[in-house]
Amino acid sequence: ERNRFQSCRERPGMSTTNTTAMTASFIVPVKNEAARMFTNLQDLEFFLRKFPLQMELLLVMDPSPDATEEEILKYQKHLQEIQNDQLSIRLLKNKHSLGRSRSVAEGLQQATGDVILVGSLGWSVPLAEVFQTIQEILLTPNLDLVIGNRHTSRKKRTAHRSSWYWTLENMLKEKLAPEDFPTQDPLTPFLGFRKSARDKIKADLNLKGWFYSPDILRTARKRGLILKEIPILSQDQQPSKIPLFKEYLRNLF
Repeated sequence: ERNRFQSCRERPGMSTTNTTAMTASFIVPVKNEAARMFTNLQDLEFFLRKFPLQMELLLVMDPSPDATEEEILKYQKHLQEIQNDQLSIRLLKNKHSLGRSRSVAEGLQQATGDVILVGSLGWSVPLAEVFQTIQEILLTPNLDLVIGNRHTSRKKRTAHRSSWYWTLENMLKEKLAPEDFPTQDPLTPFLGFRKSARDKIKADLNLKGWFYSPDILRTARKRGLILKEIPILSQDQQPSKIPLFKEYLRNLF
């Protein structure tokens, strides 16, 4: 079957300017992240100061026995005290442990920004790459979905994962190969949507397990969305608090 994704370069009459101010929603699933929460939120706050952009950060939290929630509330109070209206933090608490994909699905339902991003708290994709995605959507009015490719010669992925992690990821990539996704990295954790594109696919999404990108790509293909792949730098940092091995096996079998 012919690949139904379209490249933004194929569309005639593309405009490269857009003067409308945009807001962004950034969806981040979290669990047991107290140790790095305040520092990472501070990094985002400081980085945002460089841009005329308002951001809604949606932290979708699985039940966490550590002080993750307390750290989030502490930072919300900090933003109120300094009267920062550029960054807002919304805490979405899952009643039960839903895992990464279902937390992302909840964030996609709740996000209100013109651009909707999905990523991780440790900024494994550096913030500069995040804003490159916003720029791509801002400058290309007919672009629906940006997918970050971690496996390009332009921007190498640096790793601190164990060998079994890479083995399992490669196994899953081989399983997905017959689907012929228009990207070298169908398991990427980093995606950017135009809000209108999110609205077209959110009712059809069935996200589960550890990897949410394959189902998003399948649904985007079904809806004929316009996709652009961009190279991103990926720096794997602290291991996830979610039991990866079990989630990988669930995706594989």
